[in-house]
Amino acid sequence: MKHLILYVAALAGLLLGGGSCSKEQTAGGTEGYGRVEMALSTTRSDEGGYDPFEHLAVRIYNADGGLIRQYDSQEALPSSLELLAGDYRIEVELGEELPASFDARCYRGAESFTVTAGQTSRVDVECRLRNTVVEVSYDPTVAKNFNEGYLTWVAAGDKLDPTAAEEGSLAALRFTESGTGYLLLPEGVTSLSWLFRGEHPEKGLIEKSGRIDDVKAAGKYQLSFRYSEDLPGFIDFTLTVDTSTDDHDDTIIFSPDPTITGDGFDMKAVQKYTSGERRFLITSMGALSSTTLRVGDAQYDLLHPTEPGITAQLTSETSLTVTLGEEFLSQLPAGSQTLTFDIDDEDGGHLTATSEFRFEGLIMVGEGDYDLWNNTVTLRAMVFDSHTPAVRFSLRRTRANGEPVSEEWQQLDGSRTGEDLYTATFAPQWNESNNEGGLSVYTPAAGSGIFANAEYAYAVTLDGTPRGEGSFTTSTTQSIPDGGMESASLPCFGVEISSNSSFWASGNNSFAKTLCSQGTFAGMGGSYCAKLASSSPPLVGLAAGNLLSGLFYKDGLTTGVVEFGQPYTWQARPRAMRVKYHATVGIVNNDKGYAGPPIKSGDQDRATIYACIVDWSARHKVSSGTSAPTGAWNPTTMQSTDEGAIIGYAMLTLDGNTEGDAMLTRDIEFHFYDHAARPSGKYAIVISCSANAYGEYMLGCTSNVLYVDDFEWVY
Repeated sequence: MKHLILYVAALAGLLLGGGSCSKEQTAGGTEGYGRVEMALSTTRSDEGGYDPFEHLAVRIYNADGGLIRQYDSQEALPSSLELLAGDYRIEVELGEELPASFDARCYRGAESFTVTAGQTSRVDVECRLRNTVVEVSYDPTVAKNFNEGYLTWVAAGDKLDPTAAEEGSLAALRFTESGTGYLLLPEGVTSLSWLFRGEHPEKGLIEKSGRIDDVKAAGKYQLSFRYSEDLPGFIDFTLTVDTSTDDHDDTIIFSPDPTITGDGFDMKAVQKYTSGERRFLITSMGALSSTTLRVGDAQYDLLHPTEPGITAQLTSETSLTVTLGEEFLSQLPAGSQTLTFDIDDEDGGHLTATSEFRFEGLIMVGEGDYDLWNNTVTLRAMVFDSHTPAVRFSLRRTRANGEPVSEEWQQLDGSRTGEDLYTATFAPQWNESNNEGGLSVYTPAAGSGIFANAEYAYAVTLDGTPRGEGSFTTSTTQSIPDGGMESASLPCFGVEISSNSSFWASGNNSFAKTLCSQGTFAGMGGSYCAKLASSSPPLVGLAAGNLLSGLFYKDGLTTGVVEFGQPYTWQARPRAMRVKYHATVGIVNNDKGYAGPPIKSGDQDRATIYACIVDWSARHKVSSGTSAPTGAWNPTTMQSTDEGAIIGYAMLTLDGNTEGDAMLTRDIEFHFYDHAARPSGKYAIVISCSANAYGEYMLGCTSNVLYVDDFEWVY
């Protein structure tokens, strides 16, 4: 492979000695001057990531040898300069002059050229590698037969001193694995010396050394080592010398990157598009190989366009005019769109350029525009009018939880929140009331804000004229784990295995094994439901049929402990919890007389189904048994527990038998104590079903049965 370093500059006004001149006149040039334009780009060597252009020196001399220009970095090179007509010489140096390195290399080149007034030409400077390349290759037999730590030293000169090499007083390459290094031969030195050293497990230290004479600068010398007990010295050394520059020099190309300009407009300025076409002029030093346009997720080939409204004219292999017509631009979404051009040429030049276009109208709603917990959405429109227009946004829900709905339009006036940008944020209205505990609670007003699992239509008018409409869907994957009660392996259906449940638990224990079991009932969803059957175990008299999100375990023989609460990541605020149920609720026949419950023996018993959104640092513990319970709680009468806040609750109290012989479906509405808070604690959800509302007090009807199934959120 030929590895030549080529310095190629588009030097307008510079003419390679003996080369041809362009007939193109230098625009705006001063009489007697030639205009010099310099633009550099590189194609790095395939060997490693070393970039010699980080150490660049360019010098330009006049015919008398006087230095007239010098540049010590690629960034310092000007985009253009003017020189008097005459003869000049350019010298280029690249890289670092290090005596020994595995990365650094150095190159040098020079060329004479002539500047002709008013004309454009090009000068090529071929920079050649000055290093001697050394490649060491270890056969697998070396690693197989030597201990770790074998190495090869290579240095310039007739003899290699390994001690001096180790101490750093001798510039040398240390190869511990196969690789390539670079040496810079001192003046008058024409030889390389090398030494292999390795520890054999049985034969001890083995060394082999040698010398290579008549070494050429920029030559490549390959040293191959393999181990064999049948060969003298045990190390077989093969030397390959290749001084052909076609096989070892690195290839680096100085070439201007492609350029792109707007025809009649500045690509760096924001383009407020209303109509018409826009043209882009693309030029390159080498033949164009790839030109694409990206807008959002879409990509378009500009060398061979097929998209309606995009045309391209290749006036030469290095010049392309791209026209984006109204047919293409007018269908781009409203708002700010970034047009990204990726351009490559065959000389390795590359350019990525962008241009921001703004389009009037209603901006599409994305996931980042709405919040399904706070129930807000921000609508946006791009407006160019110089006067202050009356911008009005409209929003309404068209489907909810999979069903069509008919709601009135919510409407808000837009406010200017940025250049050409008007917005309006729709938020829910909250109805305040007092619950059964006398506490203030809030519920969202129908037709306000946005909620999950719904479809919304939205629109905007400017001064009463419609300027766009759209729709979006607020889908969510949030669900209640195993809400269908179909898995027989749930801890809640087992006996005394709810102490480490990840969600559902029950009070099933050795004295009351059927408080929660998998059952069937008419009207259930799927094949199974949960059956919660109260019982009358000895000593306590009543064990309520129950199902809850939390834990249950026994503390001694007669005390049961429930820990309410499970971790849960809330993605969206629910309006209600939907559940199927059927209850048989009798008269209280077991009453220990503990203070607290509002009912007593002989009264109608009650069952409960409820859900709570909580912000707790720990689970809430309730203990009950042969003595008065501790930790009893009711989310309708308290806004918090010791563990943290109760943000909201959905409560269903059943004070009699369910009518009919099939399960009923009920949406239990949430009431919020704090509609602005969002759970951030360790435990965020409680769901509880009890065949006896006051079971922890050992009060209720011992024959109550509650069937529940298909727990899900309603939005």
